[in-house]
Amino acid sequence: MKSRIWIAVFIVCALFMVPVSAFAQEMLSANDLDPAPNLTSNVIEGIFTLNATAAKAMKIEVMDREMTAEDGEIFNARISTGGAGDATSRSVSFTTAASATVQVYTLNSSKTDTRILVLKDGSGNTVAELPSPPAADGAMAKILTYRVPAAGTYFLTSKSGGIYIYAVIVE
Repeated sequence: MKSRIWIAVFIVCALFMVPVSAFAQEMLSANDLDPAPNLTSNVIEGIFTLNATAAKAMKIEVMDREMTAEDGEIFNARISTGGAGDATSRSVSFTTAASATVQVYTLNSSKTDTRILVLKDGSGNTVAELPSPPAADGAMAKILTYRVPAAGTYFLTSKSGGIYIYAVIVE
């Protein structure tokens, strides 16, 4: 009986020794970023990096009207990729310490066509592709959910054409 008590005490103690960051949520919201009509160099915000170059600029835009997401979240700014990208341009990258769930609030800059938001690993291998709907009048920001399989660096970019990113959550 004493051994069961000690095992229980050990388990409880072990749980409190797990780093908080293993359970922490990291969020990048365009609402919290300074506007940048011509972003030509990287912007680092916590675990996130907006990857931009002079040749492949991005934008952080304040919108004329608020954008409401499917879950009721309201955005007044957005990140615009300006087109397809890679690990060093027109993308949002982040590093995880373990497998994680990634949620992206998004629409694309087309008024009529669905575009693909791609999640790639640090080597450029595609982890997942999900549709980003068009930013038609009255559209609500869609929440796309990805699962990264292991610790590492990942990046989000458009497969083709501009994508609007309102927020990224990694947990």
